[in-house]
Amino acid sequence: MQKSNNLTPMLKQYLSIKDEHKDKILFFRMGDFYEMFFEDAVIASKILNIALTSRHKEDNIPMCGIPFHALSNYTQKLLDNGHKIAICEQVEDPKLTKKIVKRKVVKVLTPAINSEVDNLFANENYFLFTYYKNNLAIVDFATGDFNYELNVDINQLIGEIEKHFPKEIIISDNDLKELKKETYIEFYNFSVNLINENLLHTNNSISDYLQGYKNLPEVITISLNYILENNKFIPKHLKKPEKISINQYLILDENAITHLEIFKEGSLYSILNKCSTPMGSRNLRKWLSYPLTDKRALLERYDFIEKLIETPKIKRKLLEILKQIRDIERLNSKIALKNILPQHLINLKEYLKLIPQIKKELSKIDTELSKEFNANLFECFEFIEKVEKFILPDPSNNINNGGFINRDINKELDELINIRFNSRKWLLNYEASLKKKFNITNLKIKFNKVFGYFIEISKRNTINIPDTFMRKQTLVNAERYITEELKEFEEKILTADEKISKIEKKIYFNLLNELSEYCLNIKKVSDIISSIDILSTFSEISVLYDYVKPEINNENKIEVIDGRHPVLDTLKEDFIPNNLEMNEKNKIFIITGPNMAGKSTYMRQNALIIIMAQIGCFVPAKKLSYPIFNRIFTRIGAKDKILEDESTFMVEMNETSKILQNITEKSFIILDEIGRGTSTYDGMSIAWAILEYCAGLKKDFFLLFATHYHELTVLEQSFSNIKNYSVDVKEVGNKLVFLRQIKKGPADRSYGIEVASLAKLPDTIIKRAKEILSKLENRQPPRSKPKIKEKTIFDNIFKNEKELILEDIENIDILNTTPLDALKILSSIQNKLKKLK
Repeated sequence: MQKSNNLTPMLKQYLSIKDEHKDKILFFRMGDFYEMFFEDAVIASKILNIALTSRHKEDNIPMCGIPFHALSNYTQKLLDNGHKIAICEQVEDPKLTKKIVKRKVVKVLTPAINSEVDNLFANENYFLFTYYKNNLAIVDFATGDFNYELNVDINQLIGEIEKHFPKEIIISDNDLKELKKETYIEFYNFSVNLINENLLHTNNSISDYLQGYKNLPEVITISLNYILENNKFIPKHLKKPEKISINQYLILDENAITHLEIFKEGSLYSILNKCSTPMGSRNLRKWLSYPLTDKRALLERYDFIEKLIETPKIKRKLLEILKQIRDIERLNSKIALKNILPQHLINLKEYLKLIPQIKKELSKIDTELSKEFNANLFECFEFIEKVEKFILPDPSNNINNGGFINRDINKELDELINIRFNSRKWLLNYEASLKKKFNITNLKIKFNKVFGYFIEISKRNTINIPDTFMRKQTLVNAERYITEELKEFEEKILTADEKISKIEKKIYFNLLNELSEYCLNIKKVSDIISSIDILSTFSEISVLYDYVKPEINNENKIEVIDGRHPVLDTLKEDFIPNNLEMNEKNKIFIITGPNMAGKSTYMRQNALIIIMAQIGCFVPAKKLSYPIFNRIFTRIGAKDKILEDESTFMVEMNETSKILQNITEKSFIILDEIGRGTSTYDGMSIAWAILEYCAGLKKDFFLLFATHYHELTVLEQSFSNIKNYSVDVKEVGNKLVFLRQIKKGPADRSYGIEVASLAKLPDTIIKRAKEILSKLENRQPPRSKPKIKEKTIFDNIFKNEKELILEDIENIDILNTTPLDALKILSSIQNKLKKLK
């Protein structure tokens, strides 16, 4: 930043304040504008699309500015781009000083710690992540949620990032380097703050807030210090830290979140999010991020939805009430942050007045969950009473001009309001009383800007005036006087607006202090209403899309009858439903069939059905019976990590390795086209070995394994828990028709050339590909016009295969090989011999 001895006192003041806020863009109040200088001006002008000018031509200091009344229109753009903002105001009246006006930073805004709640998107959370010593704290400052997790490794952190899309993350330098090794953090668009010593110290504010809580991880202290650093106090709507236990939830890692497209546009979230309230929409994201594993809680949600479906009048009434409620949660936070307008208080009060109606409808539903909701819905009578007592029904929203506090609250305020609104009447009455008292018919009370209010009397009537009249001005034909009453009135009327504003603001902020004591109760109300909103929405969607109530079984089996993909089913009228029946005897499905036939859709839809069931939603099927799963793993698609020197195949192997190392009891696993990133025989060998490994695991899990290697289907003969399924296709003439139906048995071939034909590759290529395929299938080398040693290459392939067979035989350890392993090896050798014939 440029510094010069020639700078004006104002710019020197700017630089001294900027030195205290080096990591923030400083909005420097100058009259009716906020000005930015130096690097701040360059950055802001580009993002805000405003003109960049200069101050002090000799120094060429960059400068830009925005009108003070449009502040909120500009701040959010900078915050969304990851910048922090310091709002610097003039803290004294320029008219009262001949020196430079005193200025002070009165507010700091960060992408996550943002008191300007009005500017935030209603359905989004604005999370602050803090990651330290493998512990993670998650704060939503705008709603008051505060959670933490223990023993979170870097890959689990990425999974949480994929779920929550934080706006800011506080992290150590070393952990940041590790995070960058595992993912492209630039894609997430969050602001990064490095942990420093100041964030590790506990102070009185933190101790008071955490009173009664012991042995909390340091990550909590760091989060609270960051809030204090930027907000100056811990707001009363912020809940006490709540521990998230992995055992409570179905774990979805970053791959599952990404591959299943749970939160993307046109995703499961967008299909389910028909919520009436913003709190419901935000809470639905949390439900999808953390599906339940608690059987009782799930059954309670199912029963609640079922009762609403059975009683459509109650459901409609609940939905009507919910549609009248807006963002209780964020209005509540604005009270705690002392940043709520009077009209918003009136709105919040009206929303809370609907709670008795909600309780009335809930009382008609005989379920455990409806009783629990009813018992915990705090009706907020005292809060409502205080707002109605203090705030006008139709208040002004300009805090600085008054006009929002009720009468009979403050005697002085009432007098000032009476003076302001009844000044003309008072003057007429006072004038009439003076005329009558002194019998002066031409006495008049007048006003001008120079002398203010005065009593004007003709000179011939001045003989009758009392000593209490003080001469103010002498004219040719009249005298002007002032009295103590008129002087007092003048002072009151001329300063009434300023005094009204001052008194009303004092009353208002005292009221907010009182109302903030109800913030945690209102937060609980908001949480319950959001849950009612979600479940009411689920009941509505279930009727609309013909969803069914899931059944939870205590056996290790899953049965889906006529299951449908929840997203595609709403977009396609002719979506083909499919079954899925798995148990201990057939826990691995090898699914074969051509590209585009629907293998991936089938696997994804069953994973999504499980997720829907475990958030307590009905599902798109005619029947679902399932055990409660604790993990869903996915390995789908092709991607690389160029910056980490990881090829597509390496990424595929890394992801597969993590899955195989972390398979748990009650895991549901999707593996799609494992081994396709390398040569055919390498890939097939890896896929084969993975299936053998999984088939031998003594754990209760289910695996859907889609592949083009139809050679793998012979594994069904060696392992009783492996079953072959395929996507049905039909050849009509030279065309391939996808029937989208999953059937028992393997595909007879891959149909790759037919799919290439559907993609309209040139006919000459299709014809030649068929010729080459025919040669390869008959173990004959294809002949090509440009002569190369194809015969030698082809022979080498089979020579290698012969050598592999010999190697298999040589490696048999007769003493240490189990009968099952021996059978596997013999089966492998037999299959290879068949290929050589």
